[in-house]
Amino acid sequence: MALTRYEGSKLAQALISAKRATQTARHKAGETVRTLVRIGEVGAGAGLMGYLAGARAKKAKTDTTITTGPNLLGVPMDLAIGVAGQAIALMGVGGAGAEEHIKNFADGCLACYVSTMGYEYGLGLAPTDSKALPRAVLGGAALTPAELAKMAMPVQGE
Repeated sequence: MALTRYEGSKLAQALISAKRATQTARHKAGETVRTLVRIGEVGAGAGLMGYLAGARAKKAKTDTTITTGPNLLGVPMDLAIGVAGQAIALMGVGGAGAEEHIKNFADGCLACYVSTMGYEYGLGLAPTDSKALPRAVLGGAALTPAELAKMAMPVQGE
C-alpha cells in the first residue's frame, strides 16, 4: 500500500507532534525530579541541624556546662554552615553541578536557623524581652537581665 503525498504529510506531522509531546514530558519529568531532589536536600540540611540541636539539648540535661546550642566559633552552627555553604556554592567550589546541591543543603541549614529564631521569638525571647537576647546577637549565648545591667554600667574614670 502506497501513501499519498497528503497521507505522508499527515504522518510526518503526527510524528513531529509526538516527538514534541515526548520532549515536553521528559522536560517536565526532569523538572519534577530536580524539585524532589531540592526538597530532599533542603530537608536534609534542616533535619540534620535540628537533630544536632536536639542532641545537644539532650546532653545539656546531664551536662550543666552546656549553656548554648551547637556553635562554631561562637556562631550558631546552622547559621555558620548555611552561610559557608552559600559562599562555597557562589564561588563554584565543588565542581560542575555540585553548586546547586551545596546551595540546597545550605538553604536547609539557614531554614533551620530562621525556624529556631522564630521559635525563640515565639517563646518570648525577642530582644525587646528582658529574659534573653537571641543567639544571633550574642553568638550563641544568652544574657540575664543582671548581666545586661552590669554591662551597661559605665566604667570608673569615664
